[in-house]
Amino acid sequence: MTTAALNADSSGSNLSGSNTGAPQPPSVQVRRADPFGLIARYLFRNLALSTLLLTAGLSFAIWLTQSLKFLELAVNGATGLRLFLTIVILTLPSSIAVILPIALLLVVLFIYNKLTMESELIVLRAAGLSHWSLARPAAVLGVIVAISVFILNAWVAPNANRTVKNILEAVRSGYGAVLLRDGVFNTLSERLTVYVGKRQANGELLNLVIHQEPADARAMTFFCKRGVLVDDPRPRMLVYECTRSDIDAVSGRVNTLTFDRYAVDIDLVQEQTTERFREASERTLFELFDVGNDEDVRLEPRIKRLFLAEAHARLSSPFYALAFCGIAVAAMLSGAYDRRGQLRRILFASLIALAVQACAMSLSNLARISVLAVPLLYLCAALPVVAGVMLLHRGNGGRLGPFERFFPRKKATPE
Repeated sequence: MTTAALNADSSGSNLSGSNTGAPQPPSVQVRRADPFGLIARYLFRNLALSTLLLTAGLSFAIWLTQSLKFLELAVNGATGLRLFLTIVILTLPSSIAVILPIALLLVVLFIYNKLTMESELIVLRAAGLSHWSLARPAAVLGVIVAISVFILNAWVAPNANRTVKNILEAVRSGYGAVLLRDGVFNTLSERLTVYVGKRQANGELLNLVIHQEPADARAMTFFCKRGVLVDDPRPRMLVYECTRSDIDAVSGRVNTLTFDRYAVDIDLVQEQTTERFREASERTLFELFDVGNDEDVRLEPRIKRLFLAEAHARLSSPFYALAFCGIAVAAMLSGAYDRRGQLRRILFASLIALAVQACAMSLSNLARISVLAVPLLYLCAALPVVAGVMLLHRGNGGRLGPFERFFPRKKATPE
């Protein structure tokens, strides 16, 4: 090895040693920030939480109104508190399926208007967020709401309605006398009518008139001073100090019999609940489409048409949640920035949503008459979604035609 090579090697080793002995900066792994993802999560969290709170508030209001319908069952003693609450809670799924899209519309309008009033939207746009980035959290929430509405309308609400109807039928059949009103003739079945003069606090009934028409015997009328309901082993009414009257079919004479105690069988009411026809609201989505196995529906074209209309109304209902979301997002994000508020946009979006909802209800009723209205149900839900996507795609610079005055192109100068 030459002297120059040795010198070079020696100098290289010295440099290496000097580098080894020098303090080295700590190795730091720098994470790349994801502000857009953070902002999307922030928007989605506000939208989702507000939607849940508004839905809960509206559902509670509906719950109070629904409870009034069944309050008589609890007051008269036909149901306990637990059964009463069960009935009222089971009525909520149908209401929530209607409330969710409306709550989504109101929340999207409120949140994006709040962002505009606090100048957050203009900051986000200046940071590089596009219309699609700002609309994505609302779109994701709209899809979640649409799936929830579909599940509620397809399975949860029909099963809940069926359970409520079964409970009410069981209550009315097993405790028909408890549901009797004072001072009126109460028809418990086609062959049993009861009049109650007065009800005591202990449940005793005074001044009774009972008209009974058994299928295998003559019609009988009972005039009793008092009576009480018993349910062992089947529903009966024990009456006291009674007079029974019936008409002889051969002679036409009125036969009268007086007795101190008698048991009137009111089990006739249960005949109505042995095979009850389930309405459209009690059938799941698959059961509505599978009407060929139901003899009553197969033999009645009107009922079949009604069931198919109900099925398509439920199947199209999730798309209306997307339509409401599209209407709100397009109204709040399209057009120029206006710090003074978006009142005209909010009113315009609300009117459009109201028109879409009215159109959906009208087409749903029309579909029961003609199947030609069924495609219009889906078209009515699809048009707002397509229009909203077009408005977001064009952005602030696009021409909006007759709707230009609702979305001014010039930026308003803050006062």
